[in-house]
Amino acid sequence: MIATIVANGQDNYASYLSFLGGSPLDTRIATYLAQYDQVLSIAVDDKSRLFSIFGGSYPFQVSIQLDTKNNASTVAAIVERVKLAIVQATGYTPSAVAVTSAGQPTPVAPEPGLVDETSGIVSSIANGLNITTKTATVLLVAVGLGGIALVYFIATKPASAARIARG
Repeated sequence: MIATIVANGQDNYASYLSFLGGSPLDTRIATYLAQYDQVLSIAVDDKSRLFSIFGGSYPFQVSIQLDTKNNASTVAAIVERVKLAIVQATGYTPSAVAVTSAGQPTPVAPEPGLVDETSGIVSSIANGLNITTKTATVLLVAVGLGGIALVYFIATKPASAARIARG
């Protein structure tokens, strides 16, 4: 049976960052779902909030189409397998899971965050540097943190900062 599922949840930023050993959320969910079913398609719509990186997690909505093969194809069994895969992939229990192909209503997507309000800045950085918008968001936060560190250094060690500025 072919099933279409929509689920809401949250994921840690550190789980996504490849330099910390992470991988994209769709890859992680598909890997765990593949233990039970054949994943035909998966699309993650994350609602990243630019500064929620300090909180550590961001909300997402994932749309999944899978073939249950010979596994139980009742709505309850499919929901349970999807929940298990999302918990394994993110460490968080999903807030909503609906089998839309069985007539269940699609859960409301998480509200857009700061990235959507500042998408022009993020998009222009991504286009200018030929990188993804996710990388541009992380880069923008890193530059902000660097600026804060510079201001802190100047405020706490003005004599050292003046010597460095003079050359």
